Amino acid sequence: LFIGLGFAWLVEPMIKYLEDRKLSRKLSTFIVYILFVLILILLVVLVVPEFISQLRELIGQVPAFLVKIKEFITNIFAKFKDSEIDLSTVQTNLINQVENLANGITTNSLSGIVNTITNVVSSGASVLLGVMIGFYFSLDFDKLKSRIKSWIPLKNKNETFRVISELNVMARGYVSGTLFT
Repeated sequence: LFIGLGFAWLVEPMIKYLEDRKLSRKLSTFIVYILFVLILILLVVLVVPEFISQLRELIGQVPAFLVKIKEFITNIFAKFKDSEIDLSTVQTNLINQVENLANGITTNSLSGIVNTITNVVSSGASVLLGVMIGFYFSLDFDKLKSRIKSWIPLKNKNETFRVISELNVMARGYVSGTLFT
């Protein structure tokens, strides 16, 4: 509900702009929400394939990185080869630890990817539900504002409206400044 209310509040100026251009409230709301959905789809289409490509590239580079680390460890221990201390077991253990770490990174990254995708889908479903609720709130935003105003006690109405109006101006300024800079 809060996501829906917030989204309805966020798109209200755009809907009002279209209403001022002699479009009906329903048509204005429909246009704004269709534009939002199209922008969202465009972002997903552009971002998700790039993300998957980068992730594949990262996972593909783990073996080469592992080889370089093994060579680095071997070179360090090669410097101690002439000494009387046998460090071959330490070298073997260190290389095994690095291999286990690399395997853990790829395994954990895959499970992390699954968890991230699950969280994104879950959050996306919540946002989608919020946007759908926001659509209905936007259809009757003035009635919604009147209903909320009716809950405010009469003795506090003027001060509450003043504070809400100031908060509205500041919040809209913050949001538009954040989005457009």
